[in-house]
Amino acid sequence: LHAGAVLGEHAGGQHHDLGGSRDRSGASSCICRVLLPQPTTSALMGPLIVLRRAKASDAEFAYRVLEQSMKTYAIEAFGEWKEHEARARQRHDAEHEDAMVIEADGLAVGWLKVDLHPTHHQLEQLFLLPSHQGKGTGSEVLQTVMDQARRAGLPVRLRVLRVNPARHFYERHGFRVTAETPERYLMEFGLQEPN
Repeated sequence: LHAGAVLGEHAGGQHHDLGGSRDRSGASSCICRVLLPQPTTSALMGPLIVLRRAKASDAEFAYRVLEQSMKTYAIEAFGEWKEHEARARQRHDAEHEDAMVIEADGLAVGWLKVDLHPTHHQLEQLFLLPSHQGKGTGSEVLQTVMDQARRAGLPVRLRVLRVNPARHFYERHGFRVTAETPERYLMEFGLQEPN
């Protein structure tokens, strides 16, 4: 994911699936691959960011990063935090390998889930532990998602709670609001520059 990372091609490095989902038959919709560069020892480049396929043992981490990233906003938007539902959803994604763990220098710092559809890539979850926010990791991972969609010739879509300042993060990366609900902004990064 450092500068020069190549998606969907083999140019030396390690292949990793970008978090996809399974359809009702259980087949994985994750057909694209992320090619990560070989580790670097340059202290000037920052941490080495790696996406690795989630596994069942990551379920508690998946919940923890979701809770630390979203609980405050969920309570503000909906008046409550549904811990049982959140734990079940994160456990399901971890057990079914439907997501990726974001690692910085070997330490789990975030969670990524992207559903691949014929018409677009849906960014379902991009969460970082608060201690790792604002350091460029989220931008690097988001750029990887955007690059993969661009190579597939598809837009990236996402939903963000109105009370969540992450909307500004996505706008800085070229996403634009395409629709609104009482609780959320629907955003898209297309193949063309926004007006």
